[in-house]
Order: sequence, then C-alpha cells, then structure tokens
Amino acid sequence: MTQLLQMSLQGTVLIAAVLVLRALFARRMAPTVLYALWLIPAARLLIPGSVESVFSLQNLISPAAEEQAVAVIRQGALPMPLPMQSTEVVTAGGEVQSVSTAGTLFLDVGALLVILWLAGAAAVLLAAVWKNAAFFRRVRKGAVPVAADCPLPVYLSEHLSSPCLCGFFSPVIFVCDQTLQSQAHLDMALRHELSHYRARDRFWALLRLACCAVHWFNPMVWVAARCSVQDCERACDHRVLKHADQSEREAYGALLLSY
Repeated sequence: MTQLLQMSLQGTVLIAAVLVLRALFARRMAPTVLYALWLIPAARLLIPGSVESVFSLQNLISPAAEEQAVAVIRQGALPMPLPMQSTEVVTAGGEVQSVSTAGTLFLDVGALLVILWLAGAAAVLLAAVWKNAAFFRRVRKGAVPVAADCPLPVYLSEHLSSPCLCGFFSPVIFVCDQTLQSQAHLDMALRHELSHYRARDRFWALLRLACCAVHWFNPMVWVAARCSVQDCERACDHRVLKHADQSEREAYGALLLSY
C-alpha cells in the first residue's frame, strides 16, 4: 500500500503538470501531442517502481511517522482498547470480589486497507463493464446495416445522438439519423470514427479505466481521465481535418452542429 500511495502521489504531480500545460498551450500545441502527454502520468500510475523526486512521500512526512505507518501497514496490528469489564472472583477466604479488567483487540490495518482497495477497484471495473455492455445492447437493438465504403461494419441505430465506435476486439460503427442527411455528413462521420479506430483509442480507453480502477481513491485521476477523453476527441478532429479543404471543414462543422 505504501508503494501504491507513492505512485498515486507522484502521478498526481504529473497530472497537475499536464493540466497546466493544457491550460497554457492548448491553442499552440498540436492536439495529438497534447493528448500523448497523458501517457506520462499514466505510466507513473500503473508501472511500479521507485522514482526519486522532490515529490517523494518521504519528504512530506517525518521519518518516524513514516516508519510507524509502514510497520503498521506491512506487518503490524493496531491495538484497540476494549471497554472495562467486571468479573467476580472468589478469594481464598470465601469472599466474592469484583475485579475490573481491560482487554485489547488487535486490528490488522494493512489487511483492512488492502481489502478496501480491492473492493473499490473491483467496483470500478464491474461498473465500467456493466455500463459499456448496457450501452452496446441499447444501440444494437433494432440497428440496421448501412451500405458504406468503410472497412468496418456500419449500422444505423435509433438510440444514438451521435456516431460512435463500439467494440474492443471486433469494433463496429453506429451512426444516427443526422449522419445520413447527406453523403458528406456520412463520409465525415466515418472518417472520424475510423480515425479513432486507427489511433487505437479503444486501448487508450482501457488504459484510462485501469488508472481509475487502481487509483479510485484519488480524485485527480478521475479529473485526468475526463480531460484525456476531451483531448482524445480534439486529437481525432485534428487528424480528420489535417488535410481537409474548406468545403470539407464546413461540412464537418455542420455535422458537429447537427449533433
């Protein structure tokens, strides 16, 4: 647990640094580069190992307090005094006397923290699986194939407000009614979703989920996950429009406004 806290703390510092760069250079830095910067805190959050820095956990607490905390988490049991209890004993003279005794309960703090962390991580993973499965079932219900020049299967779903790429191992593209209003809209929507597919953004999504599951107790990790999703979409738009002419840019803007 101490190693996990160390990773989470250093990851938080790196997240804050990326957020600052994001705020200062959002209009000057290429969206794809800005999106790639999120790999740095993700690596620190998920790859165990000691990284010497001024943000080390040892610099924030006293050595004595850290030694005591580590001892409790790794091996120790925290003594918890129990209320005084009275018992009656018979003396050698035959008299009955009341004797008060105090017991001690030893609480394994390290084991409790591990159990709490595992329960939180499992809850995050199960919630993500359930949410994605429910979404896929909803958009797939009543979906009909769309004839399109696309390497991935394309379906029209009435339960969507904008196109999306669904599936991890065998992804498919779902589109909505607005997408089929014109051929230009359909072409741009497919280019957008294919850009997500070719950039392997579904693997990035899995990486975000792993960070949130492992560090579910750290609110900065959830902030970073939300911001990285936004940067993912900006990077995708940038790739789609990189070589587009003015008419294609106008069609793309009209498509976004229609959603």
